[in-house]
Amino acid sequence: MTSLLINSRADAILDALELLGRPAFTLSKFGRVMRFNARAAPLIGKDLKLTQHRLSAADDGGNAELQRLVASIQVPHFPGNVADLRPALIRREELPPLVVRVLPVIGALSDVLDGARAILVVTDTGAPRVPAASLLESAFGLTPAESRLALRLVETGDLASAARSLGIMAGTARNQLKSVFRKTDTARQSELMSLLVTMGSA
Repeated sequence: MTSLLINSRADAILDALELLGRPAFTLSKFGRVMRFNARAAPLIGKDLKLTQHRLSAADDGGNAELQRLVASIQVPHFPGNVADLRPALIRREELPPLVVRVLPVIGALSDVLDGARAILVVTDTGAPRVPAASLLESAFGLTPAESRLALRLVETGDLASAARSLGIMAGTARNQLKSVFRKTDTARQSELMSLLVTMGSA
């Protein structure tokens, strides 16, 4: 029971970062990936690699910076040298870079995160700006599930990819999208995406 409670709290923290539009990974004191949220999943295999719980970057220079961050987590006095915690810049072909920051997990928060030592938070500098999920829910009456799908659609560009990254069935995604269209008075995915990007830029 205690283990299930800890796991649910850990997932809740990662989900909170997801609602803020941030892919995130929790790392152990050995620098191994313990968990990651749904927004981080599309980055794995393309921009980032996850092999035997070890995170690396496809870009050589960016990987050196990422490993510097991971190494800083493993020292006994972490977080000690602030210079070691400077963000890592991971360059990508034909896309703006990713910026990776490390957030130390201190005190009781470590227990909540199942003993995690740090959280790696990723910023995709090329991602379109979108409104907060809470704004969509208050402005259009979307459910949390509908707002997650609408925002993920902007990120992925197509419904099938959005559904996969959220771990939902294609039929469920189609039904949610129909409801989103009705509530936002839009009729096509391109129209909905344009609306959300415009709201995010306001």
